[in-house]
Amino acid sequence: MNTRKILIILFVNVLLASWCGTYVLASNQRDDQTIDGVTCATETWLYGKFSGFEPGAGIMTNQQIQQHIAEYMGGRKDNRIVMLSSTYNNYPVATPAEYTLDPDTMTLYGIHETNTEKLLQIERNPYVSLSLHEEFIDFESQIKSVQVKGVAVIIDGSDPEFECILADILPFEEEYGKYFPDLSPEALIQLLKVATVLTKITLYEATLADTTFKASGFRPYQRWLRGVMISNFNAKAGNRKVTLTWETDTENEDLTGFNIYRSKEGSSEEKITVGPISAKGSSTKGASYEFTDNSVANRKTYTYTLVSVDKSGQETKQAQTSATPRLILWQ
Repeated sequence: MNTRKILIILFVNVLLASWCGTYVLASNQRDDQTIDGVTCATETWLYGKFSGFEPGAGIMTNQQIQQHIAEYMGGRKDNRIVMLSSTYNNYPVATPAEYTLDPDTMTLYGIHETNTEKLLQIERNPYVSLSLHEEFIDFESQIKSVQVKGVAVIIDGSDPEFECILADILPFEEEYGKYFPDLSPEALIQLLKVATVLTKITLYEATLADTTFKASGFRPYQRWLRGVMISNFNAKAGNRKVTLTWETDTENEDLTGFNIYRSKEGSSEEKITVGPISAKGSSTKGASYEFTDNSVANRKTYTYTLVSVDKSGQETKQAQTSATPRLILWQ
């Protein structure tokens, strides 16, 4: 490399340092990932010395960021057109799609025609990203966007969850009712169970940009992280008992454990764990858990809600399941 090229590289790094508050001289290593200049800049915007903020200052809590994302993306029975990105044969692909956010679980739901290309992409690679942006003005006066990463699953009409998602979350009445005005909501659901499929995207990271945050003392870039990724949550009924099991794919350092809430046939929920069940996994390795509820009666249906607990004590709903204990003489 000649002297002129070296001087150019150094000059570019000085410009990056003056803007982002950090030098990027080659590549930094964190664990087994190579961090390039763009990623270092993003880390600085989020946590480092940037835009008048000292390192670690101006950062919202996970709950605050979650509330802002919900305000921006809407909630149940509301949807937004986002750009859905995935890969197909190792090629990046993107397509506009409508999604609805469940702000309680930070899960996105979409309804789609069957046999589309994006469904094939998701079947082959469930890791997706989505973005929602307002019109860009400039870096100072207006930026508003959210970029999320998540894991997608496809839910067809045979899945019991399909009907619940339509009834409770997706605005199917508005979107599809105009095409079938003579159908009742119940009949429309039955039609959609045959003609469409749903995608459920569990978010594990969301980066929110909003220049108006500075007026409230917060930096314009904020990142929400899920404390844990739940792969399943199951209930096995027995004689006057229910055994709950769940597994995690990843657990970040902010997770302290889990609480379990129980309701019986429409009654209000009550917490049945005494203190959180301690987390056992890590950001690179999940864990398996088991909890047995012995204070139940036979032939009554119980619904269990699993929530994660972070270091601040904030609870986040993760999954829900039901079981009906009974005396089983043989299997």
